[in-house]
Amino acid sequence: IGFCLNRFCNEACMAIQQLLSVSVGFSLGFLSYLVFVYTLSQQQQDAHHAPHQPTQIQTEVIRPPPAAPPPPPVAAPLVAVDDEQATDDEVADINNAMQPEQCFCDPPRQPREKVNAYKHQVTLSANKCTDTLEKHRMGKPLISSVLARCGMLWLLRHADQHLPTDAPKLIFDYGYDAMEYPIVEKMHKESLFLTPLLPQDSIQLPGKRGLPRQHILMAPPTLHRIKAIMATPSVFDIQFALRLDEMLTYATPIDIWSLVGKLIAMARTTYMILPCAGFSDLTDVDIVRKAVKRVLRQHKEKEMPIGVHELEVDVEPLASFEYKNCSKELLKITTRRVVRGCKLKWCYYPGGHRYTVQFSATTDVMLTDHSLPNPTPFKSYHNDYPTINVADLISWGLTKPQRETIFWEVVSLAPFKNPAGWRWLYIGPGKAIRMPTPPGNGTLLPIDSQPNKPTGRHYLEFLKMALCVGEIHTTTRWKQVYNPNNGHLEYITKDSKFRFAENLAWRKDKGGWKPLQYKDARTNKDQAYDQGGKCPMCADCVESGFAPETIPKDCGECADCQRRNLIGRGVPLTAVFVGCVEVEDVNENGAKTAAYCDDSQVGTILRPSTPKKM
Repeated sequence: IGFCLNRFCNEACMAIQQLLSVSVGFSLGFLSYLVFVYTLSQQQQDAHHAPHQPTQIQTEVIRPPPAAPPPPPVAAPLVAVDDEQATDDEVADINNAMQPEQCFCDPPRQPREKVNAYKHQVTLSANKCTDTLEKHRMGKPLISSVLARCGMLWLLRHADQHLPTDAPKLIFDYGYDAMEYPIVEKMHKESLFLTPLLPQDSIQLPGKRGLPRQHILMAPPTLHRIKAIMATPSVFDIQFALRLDEMLTYATPIDIWSLVGKLIAMARTTYMILPCAGFSDLTDVDIVRKAVKRVLRQHKEKEMPIGVHELEVDVEPLASFEYKNCSKELLKITTRRVVRGCKLKWCYYPGGHRYTVQFSATTDVMLTDHSLPNPTPFKSYHNDYPTINVADLISWGLTKPQRETIFWEVVSLAPFKNPAGWRWLYIGPGKAIRMPTPPGNGTLLPIDSQPNKPTGRHYLEFLKMALCVGEIHTTTRWKQVYNPNNGHLEYITKDSKFRFAENLAWRKDKGGWKPLQYKDARTNKDQAYDQGGKCPMCADCVESGFAPETIPKDCGECADCQRRNLIGRGVPLTAVFVGCVEVEDVNENGAKTAAYCDDSQVGTILRPSTPKKM
């Protein structure tokens, strides 16, 4: 018995020792696991509760990076960005971001947490917008329209800090809604305002609007018009793109990167409010930075002579506004350096690239004429007064009363030997002048044109054709042709009933082409000239003879009378805006040759052929 008890005790002790060893090992392992889990969870909790520092972007300088050698082959592209399916453009952006030596890659994106924190800060500091036009509405307004008016009113309240009101400026507003527009009175009285009509959907327009002399109403900002003006030498002192969301609708199809990047290269200062939707991982400043990079990269890849060559800008958020859960910043974009390739004028497609425009924040606007044997930069007339070329102005589209007023302004000036529509400028506070001849630039004639020297009433008919006024010139379209007999450039209507050639206006009848015959305007009291008796001095003006380089008699007083009539009766808002373009088939509705008006043209394009029967 003693032996059995002793053996049982020994075996029991060994079993207990093994059990304790296993238990202690298990306990130590489990305790280590608990310590690991606790440490990991504590780190995550600390990271989660760590305060975010919002990105304070006050001024962003954007410059094209220096040239670099071609990048090495790239690995297979990624296919998703921020949990969203990537487009081809996004894949290209990712590949470029993986190559620091790539010249024009998009700027790297900020972490989404920082972007969200910055946007949250924008919302907290935003000014609450109210719809100041509610009593005029027939329905709900677009958010962009309300934010735009808030932004404009804020600029008016802070004009002393942010608007240059001490000198005349050329101001282009892409979103004029034909409502109250007090900024005209705030700016210098010699300024010139160019305002394409962009009506609000929920507001019924009045039949007409009385506008001061320096305020020009223009046709809505369609894609054709925006692309065409970007290819001209025009330079604006100030641009307002506060309704960019609605501009994108009117300018369909154009992406926001091309619109923003090319738009800001047109002016020294641009005030902009971007669309509310579509950019969850980009701040408003980031969008402008990306647009600049895209435009520069596009120019480098396609090697286009027309378009944005160089662009450096400062971007400054001035204020933020909130309306119906949309918070957006009012951006002030200042161009530090711009180099653009341009055409001679609006839709001038035969010659293609004609000028290079360049300016910086501290220098004048300079033009280089590449049609000259030794092109050298010269000072542009933009530096002397706020101005736009008459051809560019009327080609965008004006109402007939406005074109008639400009016609009389031009009539009152000494005629050019070659009176093409682009030879005149329209300046603040609303008058036409002759284009000065830059030093060393000869007569500014196109290299492929012949000088015209019409006089008398034929000179008036030529101006009517160039400015789309008069009974003949508003109901028919003209085209440019070459006469195979003498090689001179001529004009003929598409119905082949009227022609301007050899300095004369011709009408076609059964016997062939015959020069137009005119009755004496002074004895016949032609109402087309004297506004139904309101401007009788215009009848004397049209009989002045219009010898080249000679100021016509009585025409200055006539132009003043015609201008007073326009201001008195107001500008019609429901009238047809005619884009007056003197070349065949190039207009706001011409799909076939619309590409000739933008920056895609590389070489020379032949003019329309001469009709078989003249």
